[in-house]
Amino acid sequence: MTGFQFQTAGLTDTGLKRSANEDSMLVRDDAKLWAVADGMGGHHGGEWASARITDALEKVQLTDDFDVNFSRIDAAVHEANDAIVAESRRAEAMMGSTVVILHCCGAKFAVLWAGDSRVYLRRNGGLYRMTTDHSEVQEMVEAGVISEDEAARHPRRSVLTRAVGVSPTLRLDAVVDELAAGDTFLLCSDGLTSHGSDHEIDQIMDSMPPGETAGKLVRLALDRGGKDNVTVIAVACDSA
Repeated sequence: MTGFQFQTAGLTDTGLKRSANEDSMLVRDDAKLWAVADGMGGHHGGEWASARITDALEKVQLTDDFDVNFSRIDAAVHEANDAIVAESRRAEAMMGSTVVILHCCGAKFAVLWAGDSRVYLRRNGGLYRMTTDHSEVQEMVEAGVISEDEAARHPRRSVLTRAVGVSPTLRLDAVVDELAAGDTFLLCSDGLTSHGSDHEIDQIMDSMPPGETAGKLVRLALDRGGKDNVTVIAVACDSA
C-alpha cells in the first residue's frame, strides 16, 4: 500500500464585522483528521455549538482501520448533535453548527458534512467541490430555478436546510474515495466562499503551499469586507 505524508495549515479570523468568532476548527495531523464547524445562534450559542463538535472529534480514538474510524467519527458528531439539541431546549434558544470533516487513513479518504461549509479537492490541475451545500439556494440551483452565480448573490443564501444540533435526527452526507499523491484539500466556512469564487480559490491553491494558501484565502475574505468569521484548513498530500 502506498504511504502518504501531509503538510497542513489552519487559520481562523473573527472578520471585520462580528464581535466574536463562532467558527471552530480541528487540526489533528497525527490522526489525519481535520474539521471546520461554523456555529449559529449568536455570541454564546454559536461558539458553544461549534466547539461541541470539534471537542467531540478531538476525543475520537482512531485506528488503522478506515471503516472503524469512519463509524467513530460519525458517532462523535451524532453525540455532539444530541448535546446541542439538549442545551438548546434547556436554554430555550436556537443554536447549531455546520461541520465539514476530512479523514485520511491508508490509501483512502472520507469527507463528511452537514450545512454549507465546504471541502474542495485540487487534483491534476482541476478543482472539485467535494461537498454540496445544505441550503435553500442550493436546492433552487439543483431544481434549475436559479444559476450558481445568482445563488452567490441571493438574499437567502445563508438559510440552511441541514445542520448539527437543530434536530434530534441528524444525517451526515459523506464521500469516500482513494487518495492520490499531489492531492490538496481545502476545508472552509462560508466566511470564505461568500467573498471568494471557486476560480479564485483554485488559483490560490495552485500557486502556494498550505501555510501560504490559508493566509492568502483569509486575507482575501478580509480585503473584501470580512462580513463573517472565516476559517480555512489546507491539507496537501504527497507520497511518503
